[in-house]
Amino acid sequence: MYHSYGKIRHSKVELDGYKFDSKKEADYYLILKGKLVDNKIRDLLVHPKYILQEKFIKNKKLYRPITYSADFAFYDSEVNHYRVIDVKGFKTDVFKLKQKMFEYKFPEYNLELMRELKGGWTNEEPKKKRKKGD
Repeated sequence: MYHSYGKIRHSKVELDGYKFDSKKEADYYLILKGKLVDNKIRDLLVHPKYILQEKFIKNKKLYRPITYSADFAFYDSEVNHYRVIDVKGFKTDVFKLKQKMFEYKFPEYNLELMRELKGGWTNEEPKKKRKKGD
């Protein structure tokens, strides 16, 4: 296992031959590995890549495709559907845009953001802080 630091000051972690962007992502991988062994999930993919917009040429200029690499994708036998997961503490502007494109291009899947809280993992949106006077 090795550690290095990325632009958001996450410690990169290598585990089972995969390079994870953060320790939290590696921790979630270990949870999924356990669920795989217990047959609660199947068909686990690590860092699956999705093409959100195809490459194209305009005015003799080549535009590269827009891609999105999720952290994980798998079939969840407990809820009987395919899940695409990204482990993040918060939604970045780039993630929000790519999530919108993903939801449009792949309506059969839901892109979920997983966060670790004190009580465990959740895909629920954080509660917005109330402003004074509300």
